[in-house]
Amino acid sequence: MYNNFKNDFMSEIYSSNIKLNQNQIKNILESLDKVSRHYDIFSKTKNNSNMIGDIPSTVYDYINMKKAEGCVEGTLYVYRLMLEVFFHDVKKNPEYVTPDDIRDFLMKYQRTNPISNRTLDKYRGYICAYFTYLHNYGYIPRNPGKQVNPIRYEIRHKDILTEYECELLRESCRTRRELAMIEFLIATACRIGELVKVKLTDIDWDNNSVLVFGKGHKEGIVFFNARCKIALQRYLEERQYYGLDSRYHPESNQQAQDSEYLFIYDRAPYNGLTTKGAEKIISSIVARCDGISGKHITAHRLRATTATACYSRGMSLIDISHMLRHSKVDTTTIYLQENVARLHNEYNKFMP
Repeated sequence: MYNNFKNDFMSEIYSSNIKLNQNQIKNILESLDKVSRHYDIFSKTKNNSNMIGDIPSTVYDYINMKKAEGCVEGTLYVYRLMLEVFFHDVKKNPEYVTPDDIRDFLMKYQRTNPISNRTLDKYRGYICAYFTYLHNYGYIPRNPGKQVNPIRYEIRHKDILTEYECELLRESCRTRRELAMIEFLIATACRIGELVKVKLTDIDWDNNSVLVFGKGHKEGIVFFNARCKIALQRYLEERQYYGLDSRYHPESNQQAQDSEYLFIYDRAPYNGLTTKGAEKIISSIVARCDGISGKHITAHRLRATTATACYSRGMSLIDISHMLRHSKVDTTTIYLQENVARLHNEYNKFMP
């Protein structure tokens, strides 16, 4: 950007018929280089100042880019909300935002909103990623987010279930559908959003595998064990009788049979379960389980439970990352809880 400015500057001098010799031109350029080191220079002709109210138009360009990359609607909503709140507060065009503006906003936001440092650091990442985008595409001459360091936070391992507690959870299931859902989540380490999208045609019964669609519309293969397979088959057998007792809606049974999804509601019109519907079923099972006290158990905790169990039995971190369908191995380590017995065993193996 500075070179463009220097070229335009010299063109203006030449076009104004100012008579300068070579030494004078050299001295002007050297002085210009020296002074410019203390300033940021950018072009006003760039569309970085277009504002929609307090919000730069580039915020929505950035959101559209993230959408094209496959970000889910929930993530896009948080990105957009955080950036809108930020610019409503700082009331500056992006090119004038400083690192201190970002830091001050984050501290002020945490004072007015009861959030943890971990959540605050996530919001910092959203804001800084936006400014990185602006800098990479030439909208701003410098990236203020580059000078905002990550916020430190205490990493606390989430509650996971022991093998005994998993058995208690199974015992708390009242229907074949409930048991099939629990077995499926434990065996596959699926997200709840992936479970509700599974269709009957996605299941390969011969190879005990399922095609799932996860975050960012990414597809992957997960596997299930014999125990899960039996639970699924028994649930599907029971599903054949959905709606047969409906005296007033004889077509109900056909609706249940025609559903393409694996997990469906147990009443007409027998649509596929939604994420909220599946979460409600899991919560009901957990609430009935007296043996699990003081633990906040969700479908995601079952995912972490499976990952930790596989790690304790010797599965490599890379394989677990593939099983969980993480794009980065660092994400996988958050799910794992170190087993003290396993750590002791490994210590004894390598220490003299």
